[in-house]
Amino acid sequence: MKFGLFNLLIVVVLGGCGGGGGGGAVSPVTTVTDYGKSTYVFSTSTASYALDTKNISYPTSYTVTAVSSQINTDPCNLDITTVTYPKTYMGDFPLPQVQGSPFDKNVVRGVAVADWWGKTNPTWTQGCKGDIRSEFTKSINRLKSIGVEWIVLIPWTIIKERTDGTWYLAPQAEVASITDEDLEFAVKTAQAAGIKVHWRNQIQAIETAKGLYPPEGSEANVTKFIPAYKAYMANRISLLQRIGVDAMDIDCSFCWTYQMSQSTWNTYWLPALAEVAANAKTNYKGKTSIFAGNDSENYTDLLKNIDIINVHLTVPKFTQAEVTVLTVNSFRAKLNDFQNLVSRIDSLGKTVSVLFSVQPFQRHLVDMNFLEATQCTDITNWGLGSECVQRTIQPDFSVQAIAYEAFLEEINSYRLTNTKMVFAGDYLLTDSLLPTDAFPSLHSSPRNKPAEGILKKWFVN
Repeated sequence: MKFGLFNLLIVVVLGGCGGGGGGGAVSPVTTVTDYGKSTYVFSTSTASYALDTKNISYPTSYTVTAVSSQINTDPCNLDITTVTYPKTYMGDFPLPQVQGSPFDKNVVRGVAVADWWGKTNPTWTQGCKGDIRSEFTKSINRLKSIGVEWIVLIPWTIIKERTDGTWYLAPQAEVASITDEDLEFAVKTAQAAGIKVHWRNQIQAIETAKGLYPPEGSEANVTKFIPAYKAYMANRISLLQRIGVDAMDIDCSFCWTYQMSQSTWNTYWLPALAEVAANAKTNYKGKTSIFAGNDSENYTDLLKNIDIINVHLTVPKFTQAEVTVLTVNSFRAKLNDFQNLVSRIDSLGKTVSVLFSVQPFQRHLVDMNFLEATQCTDITNWGLGSECVQRTIQPDFSVQAIAYEAFLEEINSYRLTNTKMVFAGDYLLTDSLLPTDAFPSLHSSPRNKPAEGILKKWFVN
């Protein structure tokens, strides 16, 4: 689907830039901007809206009339006071009513920060420039204003092979992965603002002469991976203790390890994780965590050194007919199975951390579990090139908003004995939603979308 000329929705964002605020009549503007590689063409004419992010009041802030001078058409501009996107991005449904907010004061509020760390180009748009540390600092201040108490940081790590065939782990050699130096900066910056940091693992591929790919979950590969993982985690434990990270994952949630058989998992992987957890409990003063699933939470030698158990609430699947009549209640009805899981995890006597994320388009609920937003891909999300399925997807922010409200109402209904933590993801560090050769409007980040306003309603007491 190619987009022609249409109305714009305006979101005013301050993000440390200062100024802003909507109001006044709309002045027609005839300028049209074509973003080159993108098939999207914007018209800056007729009705637009403005959101002052220092004074978000959901949902009314998302329907404030904007003046044409607020419109930004430069995806590289990091000092914008407005973010512009087509009015059609709001989607097919009314924004949902928020019910039951805010969370009890004892519920811990958090977001996962998107794993893109463009050191000299904080946006995903090719050719743009900037300083990621500056954008991170502005984002931390903004997150503080919407009630965030914790963030998750997720560096990229890859498997490499030595000449003797053994494996080791190393930071991914690309601009998009956070370095140890930048991780320390991020931790200190967040903590200075009163926000705690949870470190999460991400090891998805092995680097070979043929490129990057997930290894097979064979016993041979697992037995090569485990000593590499233990050595890597010993190094991480030392680093995270030194820089004062507040919590760390012991396991590897965003990893190739999902390809292991249950037998291999139980025989090799769980004992290895138990060793790592014991090391952390001795040499690390922060909290330790694992993800529920594959019997990890039932392995006694591992569990005894774990403080937090993470539960990922996945987006349920809908038929296309069900999506056409989507409501908060119909979405929540598909989340019923999670109640028993969360209650079982709570019975283990550990802090329960509940996570969710939602991409803002309708096919995400039907047949597209994940859509890459940082670049053009084919329908598989792996092949790069000319197909660019992203340009065929219509954003629908109302779908994301409905899902956010459903998830948050559902999580609020959990009556737990132990501490409850809530994490939404994944939060972008820059403001622009303009599609170029990347597509932040399709990303799961709530930033500058109504979902952010809903999050604030639930997070701010």
